[in-house]
Amino acid sequence: AISCSCAGSERTGSNKACKSYNILARNSCTTIHSRFLAPLFYFLGLASASMAPTLEHISDAEKAKLEALLDSGKTVIVDFTAKWCGPCAQVGPYFEELCALYGEKLQFVKIDVDESEELAEKYGISAMPTFQIITKNGKQAELVGAAKEKLKAFVEQYAVQ
Repeated sequence: AISCSCAGSERTGSNKACKSYNILARNSCTTIHSRFLAPLFYFLGLASASMAPTLEHISDAEKAKLEALLDSGKTVIVDFTAKWCGPCAQVGPYFEELCALYGEKLQFVKIDVDESEELAEKYGISAMPTFQIITKNGKQAELVGAAKEKLKAFVEQYAVQ
């Protein structure tokens, strides 16, 4: 069995895929998690720095930043979260990975509901984590919960449009 660091488990066979991106080698599993892919692409010149996907953290004091993103015509996916929320902490790093993958097509934003009560109220947040697709025309869709598979499908649905 070959030890694989991406899931903290062992795998057998050299072609079994890890849960994250991988480079297959004969006797090892070298994983490259998506948060490392974007900087690698920029370093290798495969993407320009201006294309770098960013995850914006917005509070009530910075709500003009959200309005500016929406006014620019971007489709925004917002993760309404809270520091005390266990499921939020669990899915947060995955949201960041999705930002690295789909950040060129969608603008990713995190809003802490305790720091941004006004925005949480404006968008009708009553449970965390809540993910919303927002455009200049308002809320388009919502997903409540921390299921990674559902979140990925939710993001992909709007990233391909």
